[in-house]
Amino acid sequence: MNEHTRERIWSIWLRILFRFPAFLAVLTYLFIAHTNYEQIISLLNEVHTEIQIHLILLCATLTGFLLTFLARCERDYTRDGIYYLDLIIGISPLAIISTAIGPFGVIDYLLCFTYFFLITAILVKYPKHNANKWKAHFLALLFVVTVWLLLSFLLYASPVDFARTVGSVFLTLVFFALLLILLLLACAHPVLGIPIIFIVTIMFFMNERDHNLRLTEFTDYDEFQNNENPFRAPVSIQDAFDKWLASRNDLELYEGAGKEYPVFLISSEGGGGYAAAHANLFLSKMQDRCPNFSQHIFAITGVSGGAVGNALFWSSLDKRSNPAEFMGCTGAIDVSEEVNILAQDNLAPVLGAMFFRDLPNKLFFDLLPGPNRSEALIFALSGTNMLGVNENPLFAEHYWEQGDDGSKRLRGGPAVIPVATNLVSGKPYIIAPFEVDDLRNGFEQTSCGTCDLSRTEPDEVGMRTYDIGFFDAAVASASFPYITPSLGLGAFGGSRIGLVDGGYLDNSGTEVLLEIAKALYSPSRFFDGASPAALDFPTSTLGISDTRVCYGNLYDGLNILVSPRPYGNLRQDKDGEVHPNEDDDDCEVSIIFYTITIRAEPSHDRYLDGQNFFTDPISALLNGRSRRAELARLRLFDFQCAAGAICPRHVETGIQIGFFDSVIRPQDFALPLGWKLPLNGLREMSNIVAPEPTTVIEQNYDEFSNMIDIMAWQADVFETVAGNPSSVAAIISALRPTDTSD
Repeated sequence: MNEHTRERIWSIWLRILFRFPAFLAVLTYLFIAHTNYEQIISLLNEVHTEIQIHLILLCATLTGFLLTFLARCERDYTRDGIYYLDLIIGISPLAIISTAIGPFGVIDYLLCFTYFFLITAILVKYPKHNANKWKAHFLALLFVVTVWLLLSFLLYASPVDFARTVGSVFLTLVFFALLLILLLLACAHPVLGIPIIFIVTIMFFMNERDHNLRLTEFTDYDEFQNNENPFRAPVSIQDAFDKWLASRNDLELYEGAGKEYPVFLISSEGGGGYAAAHANLFLSKMQDRCPNFSQHIFAITGVSGGAVGNALFWSSLDKRSNPAEFMGCTGAIDVSEEVNILAQDNLAPVLGAMFFRDLPNKLFFDLLPGPNRSEALIFALSGTNMLGVNENPLFAEHYWEQGDDGSKRLRGGPAVIPVATNLVSGKPYIIAPFEVDDLRNGFEQTSCGTCDLSRTEPDEVGMRTYDIGFFDAAVASASFPYITPSLGLGAFGGSRIGLVDGGYLDNSGTEVLLEIAKALYSPSRFFDGASPAALDFPTSTLGISDTRVCYGNLYDGLNILVSPRPYGNLRQDKDGEVHPNEDDDDCEVSIIFYTITIRAEPSHDRYLDGQNFFTDPISALLNGRSRRAELARLRLFDFQCAAGAICPRHVETGIQIGFFDSVIRPQDFALPLGWKLPLNGLREMSNIVAPEPTTVIEQNYDEFSNMIDIMAWQADVFETVAGNPSSVAAIISALRPTDTSD
């Protein structure tokens, strides 16, 4: 091989190498435009504002042009096949993305045509740019740094509003464009580029940065003896339920009608954005239809997106709503405002923080200020509530408030309980405003006498007391790497625990709900937490009636008769016989627990299509995790069916024992897991969630025809989407103090 041939081969290799970043750009745009991934489809379909369209078109234009133009820094450039390839590469990103986000208005089409003309004209007129290679590449580097710093500053100044204005698509495209320009410069200068790429790679994988939940400390040894602040002292679930039940202003309404007081325990399943929307829409629609609904909710557990949806619902509530009369269930249902808010782009703030804060800080040792991606999501959610108020109270303060005398007072609303996973122990981590003693062995929790937010360090006298933000707790439950990182929480002795998405272990939230139900059905007064002497009713309580004067301790003084299911007051004697309760006790409150699971309909498939050496183990792990949620619901079903009484053999649906569901099939609405949901899909889902009781929902369940009878029956016990109207009707019936219609 002669010298000329070697030089020719080397020249061809360099020309291909210089165009490798441009090839990657085209492949990236092709993937974005033609993928079946629901989140990307949703993002492209939701690009409607002029500023987003113009920024995306400009980004695509500059990406194709700069990568092609800079690649022409060659000693010998001729009008051969590479020349025409450059023309195709230069206009491809703009052509691909314009078809993906179109159709446009007339002005947008004119803008596209102008960009096409400019790219083609410059590349044809200047087949080889004559600028000094080093100068051209220095200017390109300066351009990258300037754009990066500009976007970083704007995202620091406005992490939510600016990110939503420019959109997720633009932030993603501009980030990859800047990376590809840097890659091209590294290829053009391998002596500098290769060592830099090596160092950046090492730092990316080795230089981990901490992401911690923000703690607010309340330790004050000067004001409180041993820091025993009564407002911050842990409270048992029994104490909390005592005061919550006795403070219900409509308690006597049910007692006078001879009906058990309905208490709802609710769980919201995980599933990212669509689960958040499902939980929020169901709870909001039921509250709009039945204004007394939230008054009867004692606790709402949530995992991942379900925890976020619960938090959004709480933020929309009138915290003092505690009417003494039944206001009916005929309220007008208009969730258009909720749907529009849920359709806001909560993914853009996360991507902005990831691309222009978190990733650069791996290289610059946290020099860049601003919120990380978890904090950006918290900021977006805490401003996204039905009242339009930026509200992120401390977690304990969503349930408790401090009285004028320093006492601990109920706010009166439901307890919102996010469930995360301790990534080290693998146990569910419960963030609750009270202590559930039955959770001690199988679960971990924040609110107890020896827990992470209320703890006594080995070298101190008295407790150190902390709290976290309300939406911080919800995001901790929804921390699914790599979109949001694991979150550290300060613990004993300066150590930390790591919290990740609660769905790693149980995506339903039902296991925790079962433990809460057990604690309330069979209360124990012997727990290892401090019980404050001054625990007061919410300010919404109208007054202490003849019945409530017995409240001393409801589980000790006021006899709470828990009816196991909606068949009246029944008690089971030592021989197992069931008898009506005929006791006439002035200090007796009869209650009944109902459970509601907000979830997606599981797959009913059970037959094998084929086997794969690589994917079978992964499929087994993922499907087993999904089925764990069903098993948790079965255990709750069995407990509710049999707790304190018998379960009739003819039970065919959960509704018969007060086990209600709100069910969706995400695939019916093309709803993604991410934090940007399509507006049309949300509108369609809002018609299925909490519909009018008379609605008939047609669903095709061909897979049932391939099941054996017992499997089909089990699938139907937990209501399918078609059973949503029946669940709504049953909830309305449970709320009515009498059996008459509204």
